[in-house]
Parts: sequence; C-alpha cells; structure tokens
Amino acid sequence: MLDRQGRTILEATGLQARRISGGNAPHFAGSLFYEVAWQPADVLRQAERTRSGTWILTGEALAPDHEIAAALRLAGYRVVTARLDLCGDLAMALAPREPLCGVICLAGLQAPATDTLSAVDATNVQDLTISACLSILDMVRSLATDPSRGATPLVIVTRMGERVSDAEMVSPIQSAIRGLGRTIALEHPSLRCKLIDLGAARGAGEVEQLIMELENDDGEEQVALRGQHRFIARLCHPPMEAPAAPAELVRAESRSFRLDTRAAGILDNLYFGEVPRARPSTAQVEIEVEAAGLNFLDVLGAMAARPDLRPAEAPRFGYECAGRVVRVGSSVTAFRVGDLVAAVSPNSMASHVIVPEVLCCHVPDRLTIEQAASVSVAYVTAWYGLEHMARLQKGESVLIHSAADASALPPCK
Repeated sequence: MLDRQGRTILEATGLQARRISGGNAPHFAGSLFYEVAWQPADVLRQAERTRSGTWILTGEALAPDHEIAAALRLAGYRVVTARLDLCGDLAMALAPREPLCGVICLAGLQAPATDTLSAVDATNVQDLTISACLSILDMVRSLATDPSRGATPLVIVTRMGERVSDAEMVSPIQSAIRGLGRTIALEHPSLRCKLIDLGAARGAGEVEQLIMELENDDGEEQVALRGQHRFIARLCHPPMEAPAAPAELVRAESRSFRLDTRAAGILDNLYFGEVPRARPSTAQVEIEVEAAGLNFLDVLGAMAARPDLRPAEAPRFGYECAGRVVRVGSSVTAFRVGDLVAAVSPNSMASHVIVPEVLCCHVPDRLTIEQAASVSVAYVTAWYGLEHMARLQKGESVLIHSAADASALPPCK
C-alpha cells in the first residue's frame, strides 16, 4: 500500500487461508464481495483562493482555443496545449519557471461519442480504442521519465466511460480509457491520476463544473459529473441473493446417467442426468465406466469455446474411458462380460457407454484403471498423425509443436 506520494506504508509478506465451517459461513462469505457503486456527493463550490499557475492541456491536435482552455484562462490560469507525447518535456521545461497545476488529458473527449458508435463497426472501435490508449501511454511515459522533478498531477477526462445509472449506455472506447487510467493510478502513484467522467448530455455549466472539480482536491480519484450532480466511486457490498435450494440428490443405483450441461459457458451448469439405457447391437459392447479421461476438448465444450460446434449444438463430454464389459452383442467374439477394457467413445463421462467392438481393447495388467482411461486419445492421435498420415520412417525427423501437450507426449517418448 502506497501513500499519495508513492511511498510504501504497508507491505504484506504472508497469507494464511482457512476453511470456513459452521452456520455463519454463508453470511460471512457475503461480506467478502464488493462492487463499485456510484454514490451522490456534494457538488463542489468555487474555490476561495487566488487562481494562478499553469495547466497543460493535451490531446490529439488540440486547438489552443478549446472551450476548456478558454474557461481556465477566463478563471485566471495560464494554459498551454501540447501533444500527448510531448507534454512531459513541456512540463519539465515549465516547472523551474512557474508552478504547474497539472496535466489535463482530453484524448477521451476527442474519441467518438456513445451515440455515434452505432455507425462505427467493431473493427474501427477496436482500432480507435488501441490508438487512444497508446497515445495516453506515450503521455504517461513522458511524464514519468524523470521522477526527480516532482509530481505532476494528471487528470484524465472522459465522456460516458462509466455507467452511473441503469439507463445510461457507456462507450467502449471511453471505458477502456477509464480502465487504463485506473492502471496508471496504481502503477504511477506519483502522478496522482484523477479520473473525471462527463455525462452524455453536454448541458450548460458543464465546463464550469469541470473547472471546479479541477480546482478542489478533496482526495477523490474517480468522479462522475452528470448535469448538476456529482457522483463518487465507492466499494460496496452487492445485494446477495438468497441461495438456491440445493438440487435433490438421487442415488443412481441401476439407472444410467451421463455428464451434461444446462447451458455451455458456465462450469456450474454441469450436472449428471439420467439417460435411457440402450442395448448393444450385434457388433457392440456395453461398458460400465469406472474412469473417464478428461481432455482439452471437454473443457472447450463446457466453456462454449469449441469452434466446430454450432451455437445451438450441445457438447458431448468424454471421449475415452475404461471399465468392465457388462453386455456384448451377438457377434462379438473378442470380449466377454467381466473383461476390463479401455475404449474410445463419445459421451464416455457416464455410467455406461455402448461402443463398437473395434474401438475397445483389453487393459494390460501393468496399467491402472485411471491410466487406461487416459492414454487412448493421445496415443491414437500420435499414431494417426505420424504413422498413417505422415508415414514416418526410421531416420526421419519430425518437428513437434507444444511438446508438453498430451498428444505430443507419446511421440516424444
């Protein structure tokens, strides 16, 4: 923890965690969560002091007669405009001769407003956001080049970068600039970075209210101005919803079940649900699963991140397993009931799977059931790529990318 001058005042060197038990756990857990809430604050009044010093206004091709510059001059300040990447050199040149009030970054106000973003496609929004943030980074680098010359307060002004009320629509460009500003405040505390967000409606008195915010340093680092109202950011406990009643647990016993999801994208939506138990056909075997392999494809499916699935297509979990044969088809000769086998099968994270005879093999005595359930996909993938597709011969070389991946370990061995 640092003070406003960037000096360390508190340092944590260790952390111990303990499991919470007892009936007070849910109530205590609710007190651990916070969210940023915008709370009304008293509107600042005009400062009762002699106005003097210099403000540096910086932005992209900022006009010397900008309305904020004009208002500051009218209030008695000297105002100098500068490019974002040159304001640090300008501050260094001015500091020995006159007191510097600070640097005001208006790059956010020059970005497209919220109501014009509908006409800008997503690619342009991304390009505009990156351009604005990189320009601000150039400014911060120039200001932080020589810490020995003292702190130069930095104020970043945005418009609709924060959602103060539910009815407001924020600008993604402005929000990104606000996020960068919070990072600057943490990484360069000597700049005393202050974030001021203006409302969508450019009402009368907005510039005057902004000037009063610049003049009065009440310690607030995040402020939102909406018309004649002033809001400040606070960390508050969010309203905690009553915990949902736990789902009724039913013993599977002889019923068949498999892993499924209510909606892909959230791991909490995974559940084991009952499914009808079918009979194997003539060339199939039914396996009572004892262990199933977890592959990266399963994680992608659970997180709705598989590129090969259509949006409405549900993922299947588990592609390899090991267990005992419980039923066989009439033409199956290689396996009998009770055999311990490994198999490649979709939906293998289940109590039972039905697999073609050709996709099963006996588990060697030297492998545990867990090992047998986790080698099929990796080794078959390696064999298919190197033997079947590449037809690799003795003496040839092969380049293996991501050699620590499960499918890369077999050829590495």
